Amino acid sequence: MTKYLILAIKYLVKCADYHRAVDETLDSAVPIAAMRPLQGRWTLRVIAALLNGAAGFNEIRRATPGIGPSPLARCLSQLTQAGIVERELVDSQPPSSRYRMSHYGAGLAPVFDEMAAWAQANGLTVTDDQAQLSIALELFQRRWVLEIHCELLEGPQRFTDLSRRIGVNPVSLSQRLTELEQLGLVRKVTDSAHPAYAHTPEGQRIHGVGEALTHWALTRQQADAAAPCTE
Repeated sequence: MTKYLILAIKYLVKCADYHRAVDETLDSAVPIAAMRPLQGRWTLRVIAALLNGAAGFNEIRRATPGIGPSPLARCLSQLTQAGIVERELVDSQPPSSRYRMSHYGAGLAPVFDEMAAWAQANGLTVTDDQAQLSIALELFQRRWVLEIHCELLEGPQRFTDLSRRIGVNPVSLSQRLTELEQLGLVRKVTDSAHPAYAHTPEGQRIHGVGEALTHWALTRQQADAAAPCTE
């Protein structure tokens, strides 16, 4: 698990170069759109649990401390609808379900590897692998954090442009940017007529995660484009 998480953060660090290299016909908004199903307080933690293998509802709940039955059911339903998770009905008494990552969802493993790598590179390494993963998820599960970092991979961005491209209201964006500034991952660019933000050197280390997410999103888009039309 740690191996996959480490690969994912390195992927965000290289995202800017990847954006320049991909086919220009691909929609640049695809990575941001693909991240929508990953938003939510528990989503990344549930995915992290399922990347270890198929599990039943109660097993996932035990692997995701603090989550209640209703939020977990809602999270699994959303991930299933997004094609990231697959649900299998088990013939038992009483009937039950098991959940596993789909082929598409399994492609997120490198993203989580990169998250772990980021935690390690920033001195957040701990002796317990799951604790290291938890530290990384504590940041990345916050809404809009991944989107902000992916946008900043292309260079400094004005506040208004970030708000428009990500689709976040100014109040929420200001709150997240302030948090990222306090963590030393984002800095305000002062040599501009308009407020702008950029990665700090520490924040640039997260490029691997963004790059991995971009690759995951574009791979899905390419697969969808290559699929035969059934209509």
